[in-house]
Amino acid sequence: DEAKQRTLEYDLSKLIWTLANPDKKKVGILSALALEGGGGNPMLGQPGGERWGILDQLGDFFEVEVLPPSTEELDEFDILVVIHPRDLGEATQYQIDQWALAGKPLVVFVDPQCDADPGAADDPSNPMARFTAKKSSELDRLFGAWGIELVKNQIVCDKELGIRQPARSRDGRSQIEVPYVHFLQLGEESLSREDPVTRLLGNVLMVTAGSLRKSAEGTTTFTPIVQSSEQADEVDSGQFQFMPDPQQLFASLVPGYERLTLGARVTGTVQTAFPDGKPGAPPPPAPAEGEEPPPDPSAGLKESAQPLNLLVFADADLLHDRMWMRELGRLGNQVLVTQISENVDLLKNAIESVSGGQELMSIRMRGMTSRPFERVQEIRREADQRYLQRQQELERNLQDAERRLSELQKAKAEGSEELVTAEQRAEEEKVRQELVQTRKDLRAVKHQLTKDIQRLGTQLKWLNIGLMPALVCAAALALGSWRGKQRGRT
Repeated sequence: DEAKQRTLEYDLSKLIWTLANPDKKKVGILSALALEGGGGNPMLGQPGGERWGILDQLGDFFEVEVLPPSTEELDEFDILVVIHPRDLGEATQYQIDQWALAGKPLVVFVDPQCDADPGAADDPSNPMARFTAKKSSELDRLFGAWGIELVKNQIVCDKELGIRQPARSRDGRSQIEVPYVHFLQLGEESLSREDPVTRLLGNVLMVTAGSLRKSAEGTTTFTPIVQSSEQADEVDSGQFQFMPDPQQLFASLVPGYERLTLGARVTGTVQTAFPDGKPGAPPPPAPAEGEEPPPDPSAGLKESAQPLNLLVFADADLLHDRMWMRELGRLGNQVLVTQISENVDLLKNAIESVSGGQELMSIRMRGMTSRPFERVQEIRREADQRYLQRQQELERNLQDAERRLSELQKAKAEGSEELVTAEQRAEEEKVRQELVQTRKDLRAVKHQLTKDIQRLGTQLKWLNIGLMPALVCAAALALGSWRGKQRGRT
């Protein structure tokens, strides 16, 4: 039973961790999101959110404390996790800078478009504020010092990794299955087999994720551990402020034929992002005449005391409950859930890796490994492209016909009713024929998609059902003939 195996490995991992670490390490989670629930905006009718499940998952292994974005003291923690650092003040960024320069364990989740964030609206009374509110997070100043960057206002979309989901057709009369190119399912090909964080993972979900890269002047070692396929490209995040059209996104996406980085490990020696010392700190007292100036307590580290120990990911939504679990029901006060991805395992592995807990990751439960039929996926992508292109072409024809009808109706209002009515009837009949033909063409493309996949499936069945037994029988006959000849000779 796969479910029992996953539970057994989880329980074993938890038991070993508890025995080996009776004193749990303290993890500070710095975030602009309401991870502990609450939040919301009563003025806009937005209810408060529930406590995020990742806190309970981490609580089995660590002592976890959620910190407000204004936190300026981090010394009491062993590990720092920064999730969606939207609009962090300079004093807090300085503390993160000093943490990184000391070589302490650091995991960062930034996001160019965080769907789980209600956003920071300038005017909360405006009903449209939730659409225009800022939902991006970045650490430009710190990233610049660390030699990396999050590409500004860009979302990674991928034709190969986009999850297929039902969507309403343009005419609103039917549902079709379309790849949501901004909703990515990352399998073994996208997750590094060399890094302990992702080595045992095979199913990570991300949505509206960003793109990370090493800056031109960066001197650190930038090692991608989570990447897109080559069928990906960057799309302006402005398209995602409102509900994007998945068909339009898929049809307009032109692959860049380059793998984009969604998560990376960064190491090396770096300089401080605050060469002038702690922001807002009072100047040190002037030394007495003839005395050396005393050390400035606010100066802090100017360069790495230990190499940078950083894992960074370009998506914060992956930690939200809807991205890694589904609620099955309740048993008394207990909520029964099932994992749909290994996102929470990615977080655990990242924390254990930067804190030196790699020995536990070898027994971390394996998730739902995806081993897709690559040829079937290729057939689907080609058919999707043909289908959407043909659909858009036919819809443009229908719009032209409707425009002509509108012009005829306008002419009818101005006079010549008998002549216009005849033309209108002919045009209406033409539109009806085009509608019928459109539906036929769309069904034909969908039928061809199914036909191609069924043909491939039939070929595989014949290979498994017919060819392999035939080979076994031929081998058995040959062996029997050879043994018969051997006995005859004897």
